[in-house]
Amino acid sequence: MLHIFGNMKTKDRWLALLCVLLVCGQVYFDLRLPDYTAEITVLISSEVTELSQYFVAGGKMLACALCSALLTVIVGYLSAMIAADFSYDVRAKLFDKVTSFGPGEIKKFSTASLITRTTNDITQIQMIISMGLQMLIRAPIMAIWAIIKIVGKSWQLSVVVASAVVIVVGALIVILAIMIPKFRIVQKQIDDVNRITEENLNGIRVVRAFNAEGYQERRIFECRLFL
Repeated sequence: MLHIFGNMKTKDRWLALLCVLLVCGQVYFDLRLPDYTAEITVLISSEVTELSQYFVAGGKMLACALCSALLTVIVGYLSAMIAADFSYDVRAKLFDKVTSFGPGEIKKFSTASLITRTTNDITQIQMIISMGLQMLIRAPIMAIWAIIKIVGKSWQLSVVVASAVVIVVGALIVILAIMIPKFRIVQKQIDDVNRITEENLNGIRVVRAFNAEGYQERRIFECRLFL
């Protein structure tokens, strides 16, 4: 699957790199908030604190929150644009590839499978790119950055956070190991649904003539597999 991303344009690659840098900035502002919270806590415990100091610390927190929100919006927009542009190019190349097939090659694929490849599969890749640039990149950066930041303050807390990260990663690996085989089954079921739907459309007059609408509906529901 990774070779598919080789079709990404140079412009989109630079935009993806910009998204990574913006995500790093977002993580920086998010991790600065606890520092200002600790600063306010210290000010509250002090008896000689002036009101202006609270406003300064609170203003810094508000500025960090606004900067993080702004970067989130920018990253969301850029990632959606990259994903849409990439999926457009892949669909066009896939369409050109299918239309270049000869009769022998066409017989190796069903129409339902080609429909699934050009619609559902590319939509899934588009979602992976869009969500990946926002969350899949942000999560490990934040985890590593937070651990590095905590190490200099408390090694006990660092061990707890590192252990939590390991547990979360292990849980994700287990979930992926369970879901990937089921996802492949779902893909085959989508092919079946597209095939039956195509048959209904091509033979709609025959279906109505024999009053077989109920039978065709049951065929679609039988494609479902209770996992």
